[in-house]
Amino acid sequence: MTRLGYPSIVTEAWVRGKTWFRVQHGEYKMIAEAKLVSNKIKNKFKFDPWISNIYK
Repeated sequence: MTRLGYPSIVTEAWVRGKTWFRVQHGEYKMIAEAKLVSNKIKNKFKFDPWISNIYK
């Protein structure tokens, strides 16, 4: 994703005994901006991203 213009990090998670790799991209101040980028990623790469709301 980073090479394609979406700076990202990969984290590992264990869900029900299986290893999953999560690709995380972006920090957006407005949910509307996050949704726009999410829709671009969905259309371009044909998978369903989700938006997490994380407050620091």
